[in-house]
Amino acid sequence: MSAMTWSPEAVEPAQLQKALRAEWCSCLFFPLSCLARSWRSESRLPDVTPPEPVESPRSEEPEWTPFVVDVGSYQLRGGWARDEDPSVAFRCVTGRPKPTLGAAATARLLAERSDDGATVAGSQCEGVEALLDVSEPCGADAVTDWDGLAGLFRAATPDDATTLLIAAPLGAGRPDDAPFAKFAADALDHSFETLDRLDAVAVVSAAPLAMFAAGLVEGAALCVGYHRTVAALVTHGAAERCAALPVGGADRLPDDTALDALFGRPDPLHTALLPVLADRHPDEIAALATLHLSGGASFFEAYRPRLQAGLAHHPRLASLRCEHAPDAFAAWRGAAVVGHSPQFTSWITRDDFAEHGPARAASFFTL
Repeated sequence: MSAMTWSPEAVEPAQLQKALRAEWCSCLFFPLSCLARSWRSESRLPDVTPPEPVESPRSEEPEWTPFVVDVGSYQLRGGWARDEDPSVAFRCVTGRPKPTLGAAATARLLAERSDDGATVAGSQCEGVEALLDVSEPCGADAVTDWDGLAGLFRAATPDDATTLLIAAPLGAGRPDDAPFAKFAADALDHSFETLDRLDAVAVVSAAPLAMFAAGLVEGAALCVGYHRTVAALVTHGAAERCAALPVGGADRLPDDTALDALFGRPDPLHTALLPVLADRHPDEIAALATLHLSGGASFFEAYRPRLQAGLAHHPRLASLRCEHAPDAFAAWRGAAVVGHSPQFTSWITRDDFAEHGPARAASFFTL
């Protein structure tokens, strides 16, 4: 096994997760503000003394750059970690020809639109929705169609990508959470099976990524996704705790009805944000200063004012000021910062995967 990975016989997964996360936060990735890219600069990494070399794809291939995929329940975004913006962004949907379409029309449609001869994925569905049974692979709580999501990976990932970094959906939670472990194991399994050119894969939690894009490793975050809203307290570059509620922007318009639904019961303040700050002293909450908003539904025109008004009426949260991510690509950019950093070495190689299996391999993702 390569030195960039782990020895499963040496330590229990829970102990190794704790140790790796502490090492990542204290000496490898701090300060993240140094790693956050200057979006109009040619260089994405700071001018600092590099760490000791590690045996990884970088040492074998100097121009090595991962391809980053941010999996949302509404939209999938993909692009090279070195780039400013994702190169592809399309609805996270797949379609299969309707049984009533007829054999000849089905064959023609799949020949024109399908990569695997059975499923039409992502942007290939556009304009032919009437001919397809369209579904969303990512539901509110979990991935419901891994074959469909693997098809989206195939559609988004270029042929010359050999390393893939996957940002998990919001519903997966933190690396310590069972949903994340299951998502990571399934992602490894389907990625290596679907994309035979891949040499290594890593999976990271979505909760802190928008903050990483802004160069921050501490603070409170609220991400309002398509199916789910997640609050996170980020400390030392990792989500210390998360709270999720099954309320998002799905099938809602940016009007008062949508906001009433988003701020109904359960609401993001009492059910998500307060639990992650429950044991924090008011002075600690005041020191956070900013609540970082991200996710497509947070861009509803009245969402931020409505949330700020709610904070103002709550004694423990009144000191927080809402601040938006610049656009809906913040989580992808944060994942790209992680993937492009030479300090990030939590890659599972194809050999590691074959030797230890998806569940054991996935247990060593720590961010």
